[in-house]
Amino acid sequence: GYRKERLVKMRDKARINVKDSRYLLGTLDELGILEQDQVFVQISTNDGNFCVSSLVVVTRNPCLDPGDVRVLIAVGYREELKHMRDCIVFSQKGNRSVVDMMAGGDLDGDMFFVTWKPELVPQQCVEVFVQISTNDGNFCVSSLVVVTRNPCLDPGDVRVLIAVGYREELKHMRDCIVFSQKGNRSVVDMMAGGDLDGDMFFVTWKPELVPQQCVEPAIYAVPKAPKKSQLQLEPDLTCQDPKLSQKILKYFWDSNRTATLGELNTVHITVCDRLGAMHPDARALARAFNTTMDQPKTGISPTEEELEIFREYSGKELAHFQVENVRGIVKYHSYGILGQLYDAVQARIDERDVKDVKDFKLDPDLILKDE
Repeated sequence: GYRKERLVKMRDKARINVKDSRYLLGTLDELGILEQDQVFVQISTNDGNFCVSSLVVVTRNPCLDPGDVRVLIAVGYREELKHMRDCIVFSQKGNRSVVDMMAGGDLDGDMFFVTWKPELVPQQCVEVFVQISTNDGNFCVSSLVVVTRNPCLDPGDVRVLIAVGYREELKHMRDCIVFSQKGNRSVVDMMAGGDLDGDMFFVTWKPELVPQQCVEPAIYAVPKAPKKSQLQLEPDLTCQDPKLSQKILKYFWDSNRTATLGELNTVHITVCDRLGAMHPDARALARAFNTTMDQPKTGISPTEEELEIFREYSGKELAHFQVENVRGIVKYHSYGILGQLYDAVQARIDERDVKDVKDFKLDPDLILKDE
Protein backbone atom coordinates (compact mmCIF):
# COMPACT_ATOMS: atom_id res chain seq x y z
CA GLY A 1 0.00 0.00 0.00
CA TYR A 2 2.41 2.73 1.20
CA ARG A 3 5.20 1.60 -1.14
CA LYS A 4 2.85 1.58 -4.13
CA GLU A 5 1.52 5.03 -3.21
CA ARG A 6 5.07 6.45 -3.10
CA LEU A 7 5.95 4.86 -6.44
CA VAL A 8 2.79 6.20 -8.09
CA LYS A 9 3.56 9.74 -6.87
CA MET A 10 7.12 9.38 -8.10
CA ARG A 11 5.88 8.17 -11.49
CA ASP A 12 3.06 10.68 -11.99
CA LYS A 13 4.35 13.80 -10.22
CA ALA A 14 8.12 13.18 -9.93
CA ARG A 15 7.88 13.37 -6.13
CA ILE A 16 11.22 12.06 -4.92
CA ASN A 17 12.22 11.86 -1.28
CA VAL A 18 15.43 13.83 -0.74
CA LYS A 19 17.78 13.04 2.13
CA ASP A 20 18.90 15.99 4.30
CA SER A 21 15.85 18.08 3.46
CA ARG A 22 12.62 19.31 5.00
CA TYR A 23 9.37 21.00 4.01
CA LEU A 24 9.21 23.97 6.41
CA LEU A 25 6.97 26.90 7.25
CA GLY A 26 8.51 30.27 6.41
CA THR A 27 8.77 33.00 9.04
CA LEU A 28 10.54 36.33 9.53
CA ASP A 29 13.51 37.27 11.69
CA GLU A 30 11.73 40.00 13.65
CA LEU A 31 14.83 40.69 15.78
CA GLY A 32 16.93 41.69 12.76
CA ILE A 33 19.75 39.28 13.66
CA LEU A 34 20.21 37.70 10.24
CA GLU A 35 22.03 39.49 7.44
CA GLN A 36 20.94 39.52 3.83
CA ASP A 37 20.82 36.02 2.24
CA GLN A 38 21.11 34.34 5.65
CA VAL A 39 18.50 31.98 7.10
CA PHE A 40 18.10 30.10 10.37
CA VAL A 41 17.03 26.46 10.17
CA GLN A 42 16.66 24.28 13.29
CA ILE A 43 15.36 20.75 12.84
CA SER A 44 13.92 18.51 15.56
CA THR A 45 14.74 14.79 15.35
CA ASN A 46 14.42 11.74 17.61
CA ASP A 47 17.96 12.46 18.82
CA GLY A 48 17.26 16.12 19.63
CA ASN A 49 17.49 19.41 17.76
CA PHE A 50 20.23 20.45 15.36
CA CYS A 51 20.90 23.69 13.51
CA VAL A 52 21.94 23.60 9.86
CA SER A 53 25.22 25.41 9.22
CA SER A 54 25.93 25.23 5.50
CA LEU A 55 24.61 26.31 2.13
CA VAL A 56 20.94 25.46 1.65
CA VAL A 57 18.80 25.29 -1.46
CA VAL A 58 15.38 26.84 -0.87
CA THR A 59 12.31 27.02 -3.08
CA ARG A 60 8.52 26.87 -2.87
CA ASN A 61 5.59 25.55 -4.87
CA PRO A 62 5.08 26.49 -7.68
CA CYS A 63 8.70 26.35 -8.84
CA LEU A 64 8.49 26.83 -12.60
CA ASP A 65 11.26 29.38 -13.25
CA PRO A 66 14.94 28.48 -12.58
CA GLY A 67 15.21 31.75 -10.66
CA ASP A 68 12.69 30.45 -8.12
CA VAL A 69 15.47 28.26 -6.69
CA ARG A 70 17.65 30.24 -4.25
CA VAL A 71 20.89 29.29 -2.53
CA LEU A 72 21.14 30.84 0.95
CA ILE A 73 23.40 30.59 3.98
CA ALA A 74 22.13 28.71 7.02
CA VAL A 75 23.98 30.37 9.88
CA GLY A 76 23.92 27.57 12.44
CA TYR A 77 23.02 28.05 16.11
CA ARG A 78 21.81 31.47 17.25
CA GLU A 79 20.93 31.93 20.91
CA GLU A 80 18.27 34.54 20.14
CA LEU A 81 16.47 32.16 17.71
CA LYS A 82 16.80 28.86 19.58
CA HIS A 83 13.03 28.72 20.17
CA MET A 84 12.37 28.64 16.38
CA ARG A 85 12.13 24.96 15.42
CA ASP A 86 11.00 23.15 12.27
CA CYS A 87 10.66 26.35 10.29
CA ILE A 88 12.91 28.51 8.13
CA VAL A 89 13.61 32.01 9.42
CA PHE A 90 14.29 34.57 6.68
CA SER A 91 16.23 37.82 7.05
CA GLN A 92 14.36 41.12 6.88
CA LYS A 93 17.39 42.87 5.32
CA GLY A 94 18.06 43.57 1.64
CA ASN A 95 16.55 45.62 -1.16
CA ARG A 96 14.20 42.80 -2.14
CA SER A 97 12.79 39.99 -0.04
CA VAL A 98 14.32 36.64 -0.97
CA VAL A 99 10.87 35.13 -0.34
CA ASP A 100 9.44 37.30 -3.12
CA MET A 101 12.17 35.98 -5.45
CA MET A 102 10.65 32.52 -5.15
CA ALA A 103 7.58 32.74 -7.40
CA GLY A 104 6.41 35.92 -5.64
CA GLY A 105 6.01 34.23 -2.26
CA ASP A 106 5.29 35.79 1.11
CA LEU A 107 5.17 34.75 4.77
CA ASP A 108 1.42 34.37 5.29
CA GLY A 109 1.68 30.59 5.66
CA ASP A 110 3.85 29.61 2.68
CA MET A 111 5.75 26.33 2.97
CA PHE A 112 9.29 26.02 1.64
CA PHE A 113 11.40 23.09 0.48
CA VAL A 114 14.82 23.28 2.13
CA THR A 115 17.76 20.95 1.52
CA TRP A 116 21.35 21.04 2.74
CA LYS A 117 22.44 18.05 0.66
CA PRO A 118 25.77 19.21 -0.92
CA GLU A 119 25.17 17.41 -4.21
CA LEU A 120 22.07 19.53 -4.84
CA VAL A 121 23.77 22.91 -4.38
CA PRO A 122 24.40 24.51 -7.84
CA GLN A 123 28.06 24.55 -8.89
CA GLN A 124 28.16 28.34 -9.27
CA CYS A 125 27.42 28.74 -5.57
CA VAL A 126 30.97 28.17 -4.37
CA GLU A 127 32.22 28.90 -0.85
CA VAL A 128 35.16 31.20 -0.15
CA PHE A 129 36.83 32.48 3.00
CA VAL A 130 37.52 36.22 3.32
CA GLN A 131 39.07 37.78 6.43
CA ILE A 132 39.88 41.49 6.40
CA SER A 133 42.22 43.31 8.78
CA THR A 134 41.22 46.82 9.85
CA ASN A 135 42.29 49.34 12.46
CA ASP A 136 39.61 47.90 14.76
CA GLY A 137 40.77 44.30 14.29
CA ASN A 138 39.94 41.48 11.92
CA PHE A 139 36.50 40.55 10.64
CA CYS A 140 35.28 37.68 8.49
CA VAL A 141 32.81 38.32 5.69
CA SER A 142 29.66 36.18 5.97
CA SER A 143 27.44 36.99 3.00
CA LEU A 144 27.27 36.81 -0.76
CA VAL A 145 30.34 38.35 -2.40
CA VAL A 146 31.01 39.45 -5.97
CA VAL A 147 34.42 38.31 -7.18
CA THR A 148 36.24 39.00 -10.45
CA ARG A 149 39.73 39.66 -11.76
CA ASN A 150 41.42 41.80 -14.38
CA PRO A 151 40.75 41.57 -17.29
CA CYS A 152 36.99 41.35 -16.84
CA LEU A 153 35.61 41.59 -20.38
CA ASP A 154 33.01 38.83 -20.40
CA PRO A 155 29.89 39.00 -18.16
CA GLY A 156 30.63 35.43 -17.08
CA ASP A 157 33.93 36.60 -15.55
CA VAL A 158 31.90 38.06 -12.65
CA ARG A 159 31.08 35.35 -10.10
CA VAL A 160 28.78 35.49 -7.08
CA LEU A 161 30.22 33.34 -4.30
CA ILE A 162 29.39 32.73 -0.67
CA ALA A 163 31.76 33.94 2.05
CA VAL A 164 31.34 31.45 4.87
CA GLY A 165 32.31 33.66 7.82
CA TYR A 166 34.68 32.64 10.59
CA ARG A 167 36.46 29.31 10.31
CA GLU A 168 38.83 28.27 13.08
CA GLU A 169 41.06 26.33 10.68
CA LEU A 170 41.53 29.37 8.40
CA LYS A 171 41.84 32.13 10.98
CA HIS A 172 45.50 32.73 10.04
CA MET A 173 44.51 33.65 6.45
CA ARG A 174 44.08 37.42 6.36
CA ASP A 175 43.67 39.96 3.56
CA CYS A 176 43.34 37.29 0.89
CA ILE A 177 40.52 35.26 -0.61
CA VAL A 178 40.67 31.51 -0.02
CA PHE A 179 39.04 29.46 -2.78
CA SER A 180 37.65 25.96 -2.47
CA GLN A 181 39.44 23.06 -4.16
CA LYS A 182 36.14 21.24 -4.72
CA GLY A 183 33.92 21.23 -7.77
CA ASN A 184 34.00 20.05 -11.37
CA ARG A 185 35.68 23.26 -12.55
CA SER A 186 37.81 25.76 -10.68
CA VAL A 187 35.89 28.98 -10.05
CA VAL A 188 39.19 30.82 -10.58
CA ASP A 189 39.35 29.49 -14.15
CA MET A 190 35.82 30.80 -14.73
CA MET A 191 37.14 34.33 -14.26
CA ALA A 192 38.96 35.01 -17.55
CA GLY A 193 40.87 31.73 -17.26
CA GLY A 194 42.66 32.79 -14.08
CA ASP A 195 44.82 30.71 -11.78
CA LEU A 196 46.46 31.03 -8.37
CA ASP A 197 50.02 31.87 -9.38
CA GLY A 198 49.76 35.41 -8.02
CA ASP A 199 46.46 36.64 -9.49
CA MET A 200 44.71 39.48 -7.66
CA PHE A 201 40.92 39.51 -7.28
CA PHE A 202 38.35 42.25 -6.75
CA VAL A 203 35.97 41.27 -3.94
CA THR A 204 32.94 43.22 -2.72
CA TRP A 205 30.20 42.32 -0.25
CA LYS A 206 28.17 45.49 -0.90
CA PRO A 207 24.58 44.16 -1.29
CA GLU A 208 23.65 46.69 -3.99
CA LEU A 209 26.37 45.30 -6.28
CA VAL A 210 25.34 41.63 -6.03
CA PRO A 211 23.52 40.67 -9.27
CA GLN A 212 20.33 38.65 -9.05
CA GLN A 213 21.83 35.95 -11.25
CA CYS A 214 25.17 34.93 -12.73
CA VAL A 215 25.97 34.55 -16.40
CA GLU A 216 27.33 31.18 -17.50
CA PRO A 217 31.14 31.50 -17.57
CA ALA A 218 32.98 31.24 -20.86
CA ILE A 219 35.05 28.15 -21.67
CA TYR A 220 38.70 29.06 -22.05
CA ALA A 221 41.06 26.85 -24.02
CA VAL A 222 43.52 24.86 -21.95
CA PRO A 223 46.52 23.18 -23.58
CA LYS A 224 46.52 19.41 -23.23
CA ALA A 225 49.66 17.84 -21.86
CA PRO A 226 51.10 15.32 -24.33
CA LYS A 227 51.16 11.68 -23.34
CA LYS A 228 54.48 10.12 -22.49
CA SER A 229 54.27 8.03 -25.64
CA GLN A 230 53.93 11.21 -27.70
CA LEU A 231 56.90 12.98 -26.17
CA GLN A 232 59.87 13.02 -28.51
CA LEU A 233 63.07 14.47 -27.26
CA GLU A 234 64.53 16.64 -30.02
CA PRO A 235 68.29 17.17 -30.22
CA ASP A 236 69.65 20.64 -29.65
CA LEU A 237 69.03 22.82 -32.69
CA THR A 238 71.84 24.93 -34.08
CA CYS A 239 71.46 28.29 -35.79
CA GLN A 240 72.16 26.63 -39.15
CA ASP A 241 69.50 23.96 -38.67
CA PRO A 242 66.53 24.57 -41.04
CA LYS A 243 64.15 23.20 -38.37
CA LEU A 244 64.98 26.16 -36.14
CA SER A 245 64.19 28.63 -38.92
CA GLN A 246 60.86 26.91 -39.52
CA LYS A 247 59.96 27.10 -35.84
CA ILE A 248 60.83 30.79 -35.67
CA LEU A 249 58.82 31.57 -38.80
CA LYS A 250 55.83 29.61 -37.49
CA TYR A 251 55.98 31.47 -34.16
CA PHE A 252 55.99 34.90 -35.83
CA TRP A 253 53.27 33.84 -38.27
CA ASP A 254 51.00 32.69 -35.46
CA SER A 255 51.73 35.86 -33.49
CA ASN A 256 51.13 38.28 -36.36
CA ARG A 257 47.89 36.67 -37.53
CA THR A 258 46.42 37.45 -34.12
CA ALA A 259 45.29 40.96 -33.24
CA THR A 260 47.12 42.74 -30.44
CA LEU A 261 45.58 43.06 -26.99
CA GLY A 262 45.10 46.80 -27.46
CA GLU A 263 43.25 46.33 -30.76
CA LEU A 264 41.01 43.61 -29.34
CA ASN A 265 40.23 45.69 -26.26
CA THR A 266 39.32 48.75 -28.34
CA VAL A 267 36.99 46.81 -30.63
CA HIS A 268 35.45 44.95 -27.67
CA ILE A 269 34.58 48.22 -25.90
CA THR A 270 32.96 49.58 -29.06
CA VAL A 271 30.87 46.44 -29.60
CA CYS A 272 29.78 46.41 -25.95
CA ASP A 273 28.80 50.08 -26.17
CA ARG A 274 26.73 49.52 -29.32
CA LEU A 275 25.32 46.01 -28.81
CA GLY A 276 25.79 45.23 -25.11
CA ALA A 277 28.21 42.96 -23.28
CA MET A 278 25.87 39.96 -23.62
CA HIS A 279 25.88 40.08 -27.43
CA PRO A 280 27.49 36.93 -28.93
CA ASP A 281 30.05 39.03 -30.84
CA ALA A 282 31.07 40.85 -27.65
CA ARG A 283 31.55 37.56 -25.80
CA ALA A 284 33.54 36.13 -28.73
CA LEU A 285 35.87 39.15 -28.65
CA ALA A 286 36.28 38.72 -24.89
CA ARG A 287 37.34 35.11 -25.41
CA ALA A 288 39.77 36.19 -28.13
CA PHE A 289 41.30 38.78 -25.80
CA ASN A 290 41.85 36.30 -22.96
CA THR A 291 43.21 33.65 -25.34
CA THR A 292 45.65 36.16 -26.86
CA MET A 293 46.79 37.30 -23.43
CA ASP A 294 47.70 33.74 -22.43
CA GLN A 295 49.05 32.75 -25.85
CA PRO A 296 52.76 33.00 -24.90
CA LYS A 297 52.35 30.35 -22.18
CA THR A 298 49.58 28.18 -23.69
CA GLY A 299 50.51 28.32 -27.36
CA ILE A 300 46.79 28.61 -28.21
CA SER A 301 45.57 31.34 -30.59
CA PRO A 302 42.05 32.74 -31.04
CA THR A 303 39.86 30.80 -33.45
CA GLU A 304 39.45 31.96 -37.02
CA GLU A 305 35.78 32.68 -36.27
CA GLU A 306 36.76 35.03 -33.41
CA LEU A 307 39.34 36.79 -35.60
CA GLU A 308 36.75 37.20 -38.37
CA ILE A 309 34.43 38.95 -35.89
CA PHE A 310 37.32 41.21 -34.90
CA ARG A 311 38.04 42.11 -38.54
CA GLU A 312 34.34 42.80 -39.13
CA TYR A 313 34.23 45.55 -36.50
CA SER A 314 37.83 46.76 -36.78
CA GLY A 315 38.25 50.19 -38.37
CA LYS A 316 34.68 51.30 -37.76
CA GLU A 317 33.56 54.33 -35.75
CA LEU A 318 34.73 54.51 -32.15
CA ALA A 319 32.86 55.98 -29.19
CA HIS A 320 33.72 59.57 -28.32
CA PHE A 321 35.02 58.61 -24.87
CA GLN A 322 37.62 56.36 -26.54
CA VAL A 323 39.13 58.97 -28.90
CA GLU A 324 37.95 62.36 -27.63
CA ASN A 325 41.42 63.89 -27.88
CA VAL A 326 42.59 62.01 -30.99
CA ARG A 327 42.29 63.81 -34.33
CA GLY A 328 41.55 62.18 -37.66
CA ILE A 329 39.48 59.28 -36.27
CA VAL A 330 35.78 58.88 -37.06
CA LYS A 331 33.77 58.76 -33.86
CA TYR A 332 30.18 58.77 -32.64
CA HIS A 333 28.70 60.19 -29.45
CA SER A 334 27.93 57.37 -27.05
CA TYR A 335 24.92 57.53 -24.75
CA GLY A 336 25.80 54.28 -23.03
CA ILE A 337 26.93 54.11 -19.40
CA LEU A 338 30.59 54.80 -20.23
CA GLY A 339 29.60 57.71 -22.46
CA GLN A 340 27.39 59.19 -19.72
CA LEU A 341 30.14 58.76 -17.16
CA TYR A 342 32.67 60.45 -19.44
CA ASP A 343 30.36 63.40 -20.16
CA ALA A 344 29.47 63.88 -16.48
CA VAL A 345 33.09 63.86 -15.34
CA GLN A 346 34.20 66.07 -18.24
CA ALA A 347 31.51 68.61 -17.32
CA ARG A 348 32.87 68.75 -13.77
CA ILE A 349 36.41 69.21 -15.09
CA ASP A 350 35.32 72.02 -17.44
CA GLU A 351 33.34 73.65 -14.65
CA ARG A 352 36.38 73.57 -12.38
CA ASP A 353 38.65 74.98 -15.11
CA VAL A 354 36.29 77.94 -15.63
CA LYS A 355 36.12 78.54 -11.88
CA ASP A 356 39.90 78.44 -11.60
CA VAL A 357 40.23 81.05 -14.36
CA LYS A 358 37.67 83.34 -12.70
CA ASP A 359 39.35 83.01 -9.32
CA PHE A 360 42.83 83.55 -10.73
CA LYS A 361 44.54 86.67 -9.41
CA LEU A 362 47.90 87.78 -10.62
CA ASP A 363 50.40 88.83 -8.00
CA PRO A 364 51.36 92.45 -8.89
CA ASP A 365 54.86 91.85 -7.59
CA LEU A 366 55.39 89.38 -10.41
CA ILE A 367 54.54 91.91 -13.15
CA LEU A 368 57.59 93.36 -14.91
CA LYS A 369 57.22 97.08 -15.46
CA ASP A 370 59.02 99.07 -18.14
CA GLU A 371 61.47 101.50 -16.58
